[in-house]
Amino acid sequence: MLEVQDVQRNLLRIRMRCRLFWVVVIGGLLIALMLSPINYAVAKVVALMWIILSIATWMSPMMAHCPSCHKPFYEGWFPVGLTVIKCEHCGVSLAETQVEGQA
Repeated sequence: MLEVQDVQRNLLRIRMRCRLFWVVVIGGLLIALMLSPINYAVAKVVALMWIILSIATWMSPMMAHCPSCHKPFYEGWFPVGLTVIKCEHCGVSLAETQVEGQA
Protein backbone atom coordinates (compact mmCIF):
# COMPACT_ATOMS: atom_id res chain seq x y z
CA MET A 1 0.00 0.00 0.00
CA LEU A 2 1.23 3.49 -0.80
CA GLU A 3 2.07 5.90 1.96
CA VAL A 4 0.09 9.12 2.31
CA GLN A 5 3.06 11.14 1.03
CA ASP A 6 3.25 9.02 -2.14
CA VAL A 7 -0.48 9.45 -2.79
CA GLN A 8 -0.23 13.21 -2.28
CA ARG A 9 2.85 13.45 -4.50
CA ASN A 10 1.07 11.55 -7.29
CA LEU A 11 -2.04 13.72 -6.96
CA LEU A 12 0.17 16.81 -7.18
CA ARG A 13 1.68 15.37 -10.37
CA ILE A 14 -1.82 14.95 -11.88
CA ARG A 15 -2.68 18.54 -10.92
CA MET A 16 0.49 19.84 -12.59
CA ARG A 17 -0.33 17.91 -15.78
CA CYS A 18 -3.78 19.55 -15.85
CA ARG A 19 -2.30 23.00 -15.36
CA LEU A 20 0.21 22.37 -18.15
CA PHE A 21 -2.68 21.40 -20.45
CA TRP A 22 -4.51 24.67 -19.80
CA VAL A 23 -1.32 26.74 -20.20
CA VAL A 24 -0.62 25.10 -23.57
CA VAL A 25 -4.22 25.48 -24.78
CA ILE A 26 -4.69 29.10 -23.77
CA GLY A 27 -1.11 30.24 -24.44
CA GLY A 28 -0.88 28.58 -27.85
CA LEU A 29 -4.19 30.01 -28.95
CA LEU A 30 -3.17 33.52 -27.92
CA ILE A 31 0.20 33.23 -29.68
CA ALA A 32 -1.40 31.94 -32.89
CA LEU A 33 -4.01 34.72 -32.83
CA MET A 34 -1.37 37.41 -32.25
CA LEU A 35 0.82 36.12 -35.09
CA SER A 36 -1.94 35.77 -37.65
CA PRO A 37 -2.11 39.46 -38.67
CA ILE A 38 1.69 39.77 -38.64
CA ASN A 39 2.77 36.66 -40.56
CA TYR A 40 0.08 34.22 -41.65
CA ALA A 41 2.51 31.44 -42.69
CA VAL A 42 4.22 31.43 -39.30
CA ALA A 43 0.83 31.55 -37.58
CA LYS A 44 -0.23 28.39 -39.45
CA VAL A 45 2.92 26.55 -38.30
CA VAL A 46 2.40 27.74 -34.72
CA ALA A 47 -1.26 26.67 -34.87
CA LEU A 48 -0.29 23.19 -36.09
CA MET A 49 2.28 22.85 -33.30
CA TRP A 50 -0.31 24.14 -30.83
CA ILE A 51 -2.79 21.45 -31.88
CA ILE A 52 -0.20 18.70 -31.53
CA LEU A 53 0.99 19.95 -28.12
CA SER A 54 -2.59 20.37 -26.92
CA ILE A 55 -3.40 16.76 -27.78
CA ALA A 56 -0.20 15.52 -26.14
CA THR A 57 -0.74 17.47 -22.93
CA TRP A 58 -4.42 16.48 -22.88
CA MET A 59 -3.61 12.77 -23.09
CA SER A 60 -1.19 12.87 -20.16
CA PRO A 61 -3.69 13.66 -17.37
CA MET A 62 -6.53 11.79 -19.07
CA MET A 63 -4.51 8.57 -18.87
CA ALA A 64 -3.47 9.12 -15.24
CA HIS A 65 -4.58 6.65 -12.61
CA CYS A 66 -5.66 7.54 -9.11
CA PRO A 67 -2.85 6.75 -6.66
CA SER A 68 -5.38 5.70 -4.05
CA CYS A 69 -7.71 3.28 -5.91
CA HIS A 70 -5.57 2.73 -9.07
CA LYS A 71 -8.53 3.32 -11.39
CA PRO A 72 -8.57 6.04 -14.07
CA PHE A 73 -8.71 9.44 -12.35
CA TYR A 74 -10.90 10.94 -15.07
CA GLU A 75 -13.87 9.35 -16.78
CA GLY A 76 -14.44 9.94 -20.47
CA TRP A 77 -12.19 11.52 -23.05
CA PHE A 78 -13.43 15.09 -23.24
CA PRO A 79 -11.20 18.04 -22.30
CA VAL A 80 -13.97 19.23 -19.97
CA GLY A 81 -12.98 16.30 -17.76
CA LEU A 82 -9.79 18.15 -16.86
CA THR A 83 -11.80 20.48 -14.63
CA VAL A 84 -12.74 17.59 -12.32
CA ILE A 85 -10.97 17.97 -9.00
CA LYS A 86 -11.66 14.56 -7.45
CA CYS A 87 -11.43 10.92 -8.45
CA GLU A 88 -14.62 9.62 -9.99
CA HIS A 89 -14.28 6.32 -8.11
CA CYS A 90 -12.92 6.90 -4.60
CA GLY A 91 -13.39 10.66 -4.20
CA VAL A 92 -9.74 11.61 -3.53
CA SER A 93 -9.50 15.33 -4.21
CA LEU A 94 -6.78 17.19 -6.11
CA ALA A 95 -7.57 20.32 -4.12
CA GLU A 96 -6.46 18.75 -0.84
CA THR A 97 -3.00 17.72 -2.02
CA GLN A 98 -0.25 19.01 0.18
CA VAL A 99 3.19 17.44 0.24
CA GLU A 100 5.09 17.74 3.52
CA GLY A 101 7.48 20.66 3.55
CA GLN A 102 5.29 22.72 1.21
CA ALA A 103 2.58 25.17 2.16
